[in-house]
Amino acid sequence: MSTSKYRVRPNLVELESRETPAVFNVTSVEWNENLEGTLPYAVKIANSKAGRDLIQFSFAALGNNITFASDKTLDVLDEVTIQGAAMGSGQSVTIGGTKPFVFSHQTFFDTAPVPEPGTPPPTPSSTIIGVKFKNCTAAGGSGGAVEVTGGDLVLSLCRFESNSATAQGGAVNVGANSQLTVSAGCVFELNTATQGGAIGSAGRVVLTSTVFADNQAKAIVGVPIIGTVGGYGGAIYTTGIVTSDGATFSHNYASRGGGGVYIAHPSKAVENASTFTGGQFQFNRVTETAAAGGALTGDGGGVCVAGGFVKVSGTTFLSNAAGSGGGVSAGANSTVEIKSATFEYNSASLAGGPDRGRAIDVKSGASVSVQGSTFISNGIRGTYFNNGGNTFTNSPDE
Repeated sequence: MSTSKYRVRPNLVELESRETPAVFNVTSVEWNENLEGTLPYAVKIANSKAGRDLIQFSFAALGNNITFASDKTLDVLDEVTIQGAAMGSGQSVTIGGTKPFVFSHQTFFDTAPVPEPGTPPPTPSSTIIGVKFKNCTAAGGSGGAVEVTGGDLVLSLCRFESNSATAQGGAVNVGANSQLTVSAGCVFELNTATQGGAIGSAGRVVLTSTVFADNQAKAIVGVPIIGTVGGYGGAIYTTGIVTSDGATFSHNYASRGGGGVYIAHPSKAVENASTFTGGQFQFNRVTETAAAGGALTGDGGGVCVAGGFVKVSGTTFLSNAAGSGGGVSAGANSTVEIKSATFEYNSASLAGGPDRGRAIDVKSGASVSVQGSTFISNGIRGTYFNNGGNTFTNSPDE
């Protein structure tokens, strides 16, 4: 047997850097970023580590029902997953107090690799699973429990109850360049703000089978020079985009417009369209009246589209009420397409005038089309109120 006199020199190839995600176990309910084992400490250390880290809670150490009282907002600078209680486990993680989280993802933006030419930059994303936010507040600000100012946030199996913000988004506020994705199993209940009782957004909100109940947007009256401020979007107020699949809006209230949802996107371009597929708006209401006990004055008991392009398909509007547009109100800078929807027992009672679109109200300049939809017991008079907008494509079916 012969052997070669030549030796092969190994060729070393440099591999890309890989960071191993860190796992943090929360073993204390103290809200102290300098104390190891606390949630604030876990967030602080996770911020200093590149890559998505995992924060989980030790039910063995803290019991099955863990409660935190926040006295300082935590800024989440990098990607993280906060893993709370599993569905059906009999366990719970509840956070209350001062707004617990702002997701800005600053570290990610600072350390993310430069993308190839023509490739969109990566978007950071964090996730919260199985956490209840109750009685959180943002005094003088937006996002009573959570604010997203950079990147994306995904919520799964979370509950937001009785949170409040002085400005926008009683539970969550979403910035212009951010996205909030709310997956099935999330509930927003009894949250309040000046605008967007549950969610305020200038970015994108994606909903799947989400429940919004008893949220409220309360106007502030008597503001010097300005007069009355806010009061729009009992559940959601947005100047961005909403994509909703199977969401339920029930018993939400707004002082001045959009008992369920208020949309004020500046563009009517189809690529900026908000969409509502399936789901229902029921018993939502605009509460402002011309005088105590008088007729209602605001627009859009279910949905008020002050501006933008909105598509509605297969959605039910039941027993919503407003001054005009008990089900849907379309403003002057809006395009609304409605297909296969059901409008039943909605009401409108504008002060000093006739019923103004118990089902749908169309303002001058709006463009609204309705196809294959059903209208039941909204009242023969005022089912549609067309104040100079375009012509509908099908007729009321009372």
